[in-house]
Amino acid sequence: MTGQALVIAILTVGCLVVGILLYVPFLLWFRHRRRQGKSVGAEIGHTRAGYVLEVASATVLLGGFAARHLAPESWFGIQVQGVGGMLRWGISVVVIFGVIGMVLRRANVELQQRDPQKDRAAAGEWNVPTGRRLQWKLVTVHGVPVFVHASLPIGGLVAACFAGSGLTGAATYFFAFAALILVHELGHFAAARALGLKVFAINISGLGGSCVTQAPRDVRGTFLLFSGGLAAQTVLLLLTLAVVAMQGHPESPVGQSVFFTFTVVNLVVAAINLVPGKIDGNLSTDGAVLWDLLFHVTRGGPHPLAQHHAASPVFPPETRLTSIDGMTPPGFLVGVELLNDDRTPTEFVISVLEQHLKLDRESAIGAMLQIHKQGGLLLPLTDLAQAAAVASQITREAAEQGHPLTCRAAEAAAA
Repeated sequence: MTGQALVIAILTVGCLVVGILLYVPFLLWFRHRRRQGKSVGAEIGHTRAGYVLEVASATVLLGGFAARHLAPESWFGIQVQGVGGMLRWGISVVVIFGVIGMVLRRANVELQQRDPQKDRAAAGEWNVPTGRRLQWKLVTVHGVPVFVHASLPIGGLVAACFAGSGLTGAATYFFAFAALILVHELGHFAAARALGLKVFAINISGLGGSCVTQAPRDVRGTFLLFSGGLAAQTVLLLLTLAVVAMQGHPESPVGQSVFFTFTVVNLVVAAINLVPGKIDGNLSTDGAVLWDLLFHVTRGGPHPLAQHHAASPVFPPETRLTSIDGMTPPGFLVGVELLNDDRTPTEFVISVLEQHLKLDRESAIGAMLQIHKQGGLLLPLTDLAQAAAVASQITREAAEQGHPLTCRAAEAAAA
């Protein structure tokens, strides 16, 4: 066990060093972009050509990893044997497809474009889908929905390839990888709840995950929230090593896959989280926020979450949104108004929007976020009788479950 502990310690230090080294070019690039007044988190999406290139690169990458098992005695299979061979293959694929992408852009082939849906969602329009496609709710934890993306098996498959497991053993790595990502996100969840912050959703995918929460307002809260995932991974790593120290190295394939995922893959994921960058839209890696927080404390730079620090307004229950400038959407005549509060679970709000206002899941999540962001929301219906009936149903259901959600019929003429 001493030798294994030494290997894990070396891997830990190595991942930290790699994370810091990878951080430097990102830092220089971010500063260069900011000096030019350019955004580092543009709302962009792939074009059809961009999707084709992404799928092709992923297929070639995974095909190479599979060749070591499907044709291990061939020339190509021999080249990708071992960790060194897989690293060489992975780097080669990234470089080759990077060059292909550069050539296509030089030939004026658009690989990315601005996503108008994301731009509108960022602007706060409640009726714009904000969730991802190919994503399903797995479970609800204390009123917080946990979503699983269709790409989740990719993480387990890559881990199985690096561990030298056959394709038949990839299933165990899939579940172990899913558990690892869930532990990371539950670390954020626990930190948010300890700080008294609202948690809107937890997302898990093959590329990682995200815990969508209310933004903390101070340095301590920001550090605890964004280091919560790494802290949970560290606890998982130490517990795994402690179990192995007491019980011995696992001999079963399932035990070996869990050990490899909770140690080596755990450290790799931690190193990736230390690299600052944008994941998707306005979602940042933990490292991006933590490094910016360090510069905020030591050099007086802006707080990394300054743009999210506006407190979520909570109006008195008797407030009429139609009397507040900017709250009535264009064309609104009659409908219902829902007011924000600090106690109603977000999942309950989403469920009543789906059930009583017939919104699809993604639109309901967008509406819930808009209620939280601006303090309330007006949703149009056909006539006042329908609005009164819907408001009565929502109010009764909220009262039955002990939630102080305020919902009533509203008319634009009453402003």
